[in-house]
Amino acid sequence: MEVTGYEAYSPEPGYRKMSSSVEFKFFRLGKGTRIAAEKKTFEGTGFEYLRLEDENYGLLLENKIKTESGSVISTRYYTGNPKITNLYRHLLLPAGRYYVVAIYKDVRDLGVYYHSPYALKYAGKYINIGEDSRRRSVNQNKLLRISAVIPADQTRYGHIDWVESDEEFPYEF
Repeated sequence: MEVTGYEAYSPEPGYRKMSSSVEFKFFRLGKGTRIAAEKKTFEGTGFEYLRLEDENYGLLLENKIKTESGSVISTRYYTGNPKITNLYRHLLLPAGRYYVVAIYKDVRDLGVYYHSPYALKYAGKYINIGEDSRRRSVNQNKLLRISAVIPADQTRYGHIDWVESDEEFPYEF
C-alpha cells in the first residue's frame, strides 16, 4: 500500500493543493466494529475556532480513537508523509479490516494544535486489506494507493469527508 497527503486552500475545481505532511493511522477493526466519527460544523471567528475541541481529534494525537460502543482502541500502524511533492510512503499491513485516518501532521509537530485552519479535523474511511492485496504489495505489482486532502476550512471540525488528490471537494469553504 502507498499513501500520500495534500493540503488545499480552496474547494474550487483545480483548487490549489500542495503536498503536505499528513499522518495516516490504521486502526484494525473486529467484525462489526464501527468508529464514532462525528462531523461537526462551526460558525464563528478564527479565534473562536482555535478554542474548539473534538474528542477523537485529541485521541488521534495519541494514536487512539473511540468506537461507537464507547471503547477506545489504539493502533501500532501509522506512517507520516513528508512534505515532498508526489512522494508516496510505502507500507505493508496485516490482512484485515481497517479504519484509516488522515490527520495534518505539521500541526502536531509544531505543538500548536489549534493555530491552523488544518487543525481539529481528520479524514477517515474504512478499507479492507486481503491476503491477495498483501501478496501483490510484497511482489511490487499493483499497489493499493490512497491519498487524502486536508482543507483549510474553519467551518468544519471532527470527522470530514475523505477527498482523494484527484477529486473535488463536495462542499464549500
